[in-house]
Amino acid sequence: MKKYILILVVLGAVGAGIYLFYPQKASQETIDKMADEICSAIDGVDFNDMESLMNAAIAVAEITDKTEYQLITEDNQDLAAKEKCPDNWAKFVEAYEKM
Repeated sequence: MKKYILILVVLGAVGAGIYLFYPQKASQETIDKMADEICSAIDGVDFNDMESLMNAAIAVAEITDKTEYQLITEDNQDLAAKEKCPDNWAKFVEAYEKM
């Protein structure tokens, strides 16, 4: 009986290790959904107005902090936003970096 319990403990530890060291990836559908939300948040922003830019930055931060998007890397976010709204995303990044 002890042998079976030991085997179960070892299998559980191996399973936990696999889960921790091989994290899940976000689906392309989830990445696209987040990019759509980001593009909506920065659409119509006056990039020369600091208050408008800050409101957009806060909105983007709130979107990226959502639990459903926690598996999306910053690189995936950047690539998806560049694809969905290239002009606005480039302007947003440039203006944000100047803040």
